[in-house]
Amino acid sequence: MSMDNRAVEAVAELVKHVEILTQAADVVVVGVCGFPGAGKTTLCQHIAEMSGVEVVRLDCDLFSTESYSQRQANLAEALKSGSQERIEDAENTQNWYAYDEIARAITDLKSHRRCTYDRAWNRNTGELDERYHLEASLAGPVIVLCDCIYLLHPPIRDALDCAIFVDAPEAVRFARGRVRSRGDANLAERMERISVRYTAPYFTRYADQATIVFRTGDVLSKLQETA
Repeated sequence: MSMDNRAVEAVAELVKHVEILTQAADVVVVGVCGFPGAGKTTLCQHIAEMSGVEVVRLDCDLFSTESYSQRQANLAEALKSGSQERIEDAENTQNWYAYDEIARAITDLKSHRRCTYDRAWNRNTGELDERYHLEASLAGPVIVLCDCIYLLHPPIRDALDCAIFVDAPEAVRFARGRVRSRGDANLAERMERISVRYTAPYFTRYADQATIVFRTGDVLSKLQETA
């Protein structure tokens, strides 16, 4: 982490810092990134609730390069091939996001305060057949929270006005992951392995591109309990 990062531990302080950005631009795009289970979406919810400025959340999980069935087929083929390079390419979750489409949505939100994506991830079927539309008010300052694991690498980082890295302890992240897996121990173990093998090196490489490091500890968990 470089000296340019600002470490923040209180949500109220974070909200104040983000709101200041709206003094320079009507529409401000803030990337909220971090490991799976770090509390990115929960943080976005609390920023929206605590801010005196309009806040909209861009759900980047809906911008996928492949459908679920395509991804599983590609992974099966990679495992069958025995090629470590193909396996890593299929497994690495950084490759799962359509960054060009995310950047296009950010541009549309900045220019027109709305965006539409017709190949969004369908959470019910895993197909890319949903229409995702996000719209903000036509007047007044707006904060767009871009919620995604990976937002610190070029060129996606260049599209952001500010980048927040949500830093949560590994034990907290893995515990949340096990809850999300709904009792599927194999899935939980696989996602933990992927996090260590692929996501950790990503943040080791790009963490200094974050404007703010938000250290959660148990902060978000306590907020969630009292919400």
